Amino acid sequence: MRLVALIFFLPQSLAVIRKRGFNPNLVLSALVVFLLGPAPLHASFNKVEALPVAPDLGTLEQKEALSEKRTPLAQKLLPDGEAIPPAKKTRKPKGGEPLDPRLLDDDVPAGDPFSDPFGDEVYEEDPFEKKQPDIPPLSDPFEGFNRSMYTFNDTVYEYALRPVAEVYRDYLNEEFRIALRNLYNVFLAPAKFVSCVVQLKFKKAGIVLVRTVMNVPLGWGGMLDVAGQEYGIVDVDEDFGQALGYWYVPPGPYIMLPFLGPSTARDTVGTVVDTLLNPLFWIIPDAVTGAGVTSGKVVNETSFFIDDKKALDESAIDPYESVRDFYHQIREKKIRE
Repeated sequence: MRLVALIFFLPQSLAVIRKRGFNPNLVLSALVVFLLGPAPLHASFNKVEALPVAPDLGTLEQKEALSEKRTPLAQKLLPDGEAIPPAKKTRKPKGGEPLDPRLLDDDVPAGDPFSDPFGDEVYEEDPFEKKQPDIPPLSDPFEGFNRSMYTFNDTVYEYALRPVAEVYRDYLNEEFRIALRNLYNVFLAPAKFVSCVVQLKFKKAGIVLVRTVMNVPLGWGGMLDVAGQEYGIVDVDEDFGQALGYWYVPPGPYIMLPFLGPSTARDTVGTVVDTLLNPLFWIIPDAVTGAGVTSGKVVNETSFFIDDKKALDESAIDPYESVRDFYHQIREKKIRE
């Protein structure tokens, strides 16, 4: 039947093919191979099997159950042979956009902008940071006596020294008070010089000598700080108590001296040595004159820190402990400088 149809329609088909411009020999050969070709090639087109279609996995719960069971069907559907991963559930706010999945994930990566800024992070120590040595504790075995002396000194300050110092400050300008302080400071030069030499601080000892030589003749007996203001030679703050501390003499117990204020056993010895090295101790003829000179020095110094003393008393929970700790820290810092 196919051969009869080919013979009947072949002339007409060749005429159409020539009119279209195709090669009739190639077309004729293709038709013969198609109709009369071997049976396996022709049969293969009739016996093409349809590829299996992936079944519908259904709802999300069915997909998760299928993933957990790892059925052969699920493994066949995935290219790598793995089970279908369970889908993550995301919460949606009422009437808004979906939440950022990073807000719902507990495993927040490091450096994430949503990480906790107050988390426990480990920081490496700075190798270039200068560590301050620990200040040894100060013993206070005579605390009962010291508190009594502190109350006594504070009473004298509040009802005698402070009112006099306030009047003194109000009526004498600051330049005159600084000049008197510089004059008293000149008589401390021998004690400072000896303390610097004992501590092997020869540069500071030289500064004490240069300042004394310049300020006494050029600064009206030392009332003007010519060396500091004109040449930038700053004064040093040394005493024999610091010299003892430099050579590892322990401070000893804390002592509150009447009228003189806070001290330690070591600094009390240093105060005695400084007094003996002060020329005024040898120049003043009697104790009454010496007491007057010392009182004038105390009033002049107090006029500079009245407000500081008031602020300390108002901010401190226990003024006695505040004064003791402050004094101890200042003394230890001076010794280590």
